[in-house]
Amino acid sequence: MLTICFVELGLVEDIDLVEVCRIINRSQRAIRAIVGPEVTALGEPDISAIGYSLPRLFAVLAATAEPEQVMVGITRAPIERNLFGSHVSPGLIILSLHQVQEVCVSSGRTTEEYLAQSAITELLQLLYVSSSPDALWTDLAHDEVRGCLFDYVPNKIDKAVKLRCGHLDQQCRARLIESGVAADLLVAADKLLRRIQSPTLGRTLRQALQQPVFSLLLGGVLGGLIINLVSSAITDSFTSRSASATAVAALMALGVITFPWLRARRSARKLRRWPASATTEPSAISRLGGMN
Repeated sequence: MLTICFVELGLVEDIDLVEVCRIINRSQRAIRAIVGPEVTALGEPDISAIGYSLPRLFAVLAATAEPEQVMVGITRAPIERNLFGSHVSPGLIILSLHQVQEVCVSSGRTTEEYLAQSAITELLQLLYVSSSPDALWTDLAHDEVRGCLFDYVPNKIDKAVKLRCGHLDQQCRARLIESGVAADLLVAADKLLRRIQSPTLGRTLRQALQQPVFSLLLGGVLGGLIINLVSSAITDSFTSRSASATAVAALMALGVITFPWLRARRSARKLRRWPASATTEPSAISRLGGMN
């Protein structure tokens, strides 16, 4: 089993690395994620007084490295060239949270889910480039938009599509297998992606509540249920008729709450069955991204 260790580099507030590990560990069994020690002192930024160079961050991360572990450093500061992340052998990965909030809001995913997916993406690239002295991460990246994890997206906000419906396409999967990346790691990546992309009741309810029509409908049903219960309690007349009305209102509320979730699950199943040919055009990717 491959172990990856998440390390905070500098001040990283409001990020639950334990939850990141939980997302990874509960979705598959080939990769074990753990939380390592914090590195609170990074020194003064060495790029325009706000960002850090990769050699600087990799040197700090290397000091925390443990044998047989891939170290994943998390920083809120921008890194050189404003990259999402970077990696270097042996076993060091840097992920930047700079401008990530907009990506998470646009995709409807949490920052912890973003970190879990980004860590696995960088891990696959790291394993690929470690397979041969001639292997480069650019061998996997492609300008053609396929909905693949390795679509090249120079604008950070465009990564929202990957977070909603990214996958490993057949060409990149074949290249990884040819380089010697273990098949169980690719299966683990697939399972993690399904875990992140599968709609949850809480997530879909929060998104639905942002729509005025749904909020009014749910408020009306719940309001009627509460009024019925309160009036029955005040008058001490909880008859069979009021019990029936309460049951009907409760079922209506349950239906209103679960309908967006069931619809989102149906869309997610359609997405997983979507033919590979449908993901070769940007317009198709946009449609897929809007389904979940």
